[in-house]
Amino acid sequence: ASARQRHGPVPSQDFQALATLQQHSWPIQRGTTAKIGGAFHIGRDALLGQILNALNKNRIIVVTGAAGSGKSALAAEIFERMKLEMPAFAFRAEEFSRSHLDETLHAAQVQLTAQELSALLALEPRKLFWIESLERLLEKTEHAALADLLQMVREDPSSILLLTCRDYSVDLIRSSFLEQAGLAHEVVMVPSLSDAELQRVLEQFPQLNTALHVNRHR
Repeated sequence: ASARQRHGPVPSQDFQALATLQQHSWPIQRGTTAKIGGAFHIGRDALLGQILNALNKNRIIVVTGAAGSGKSALAAEIFERMKLEMPAFAFRAEEFSRSHLDETLHAAQVQLTAQELSALLALEPRKLFWIESLERLLEKTEHAALADLLQMVREDPSSILLLTCRDYSVDLIRSSFLEQAGLAHEVVMVPSLSDAELQRVLEQFPQLNTALHVNRHR
């Protein structure tokens, strides 16, 4: 009886808001496929293991690489695995070009404030936020919503932040966002496909042989 007096049930609309935020992640996952030609998947287990190990040691990971290196596909695979174990939410970088995190949530049709979201997730032992293509936010003048999220992550040791960006912007992202927020982090570099991996692609799609041959001899 005393416990019931001290606590109350979480309103059903708050659970619905969390479900909406999780559904918001689906288009971002769908837009970062790990399959070539919609069917062929190159397993990059060593890189996946490297990112997962990094996430076990550090709460903030930056996955970077050149365009087409597969960094977003790897992040999507990590997200798919981790969302089975914890609440996980994905965003595009441009969504944080707002003056407050509340605006980012409301634009995603989530009827929660940042403070309410933090309170709802407070008892979760771990939760994941994935921001895709963070270099795009550098093109915007407003970054306050991202600063709000970074502050929330800094104050909550159970929050995990997975960021992807292109290699040419990683130093600026670290200095402008992460270091300014006082967040320790680790960078994982994703290399382009190796010759062995390219050969596996060519075996599946021999029509690409001519294009790849021309590109190598330019």
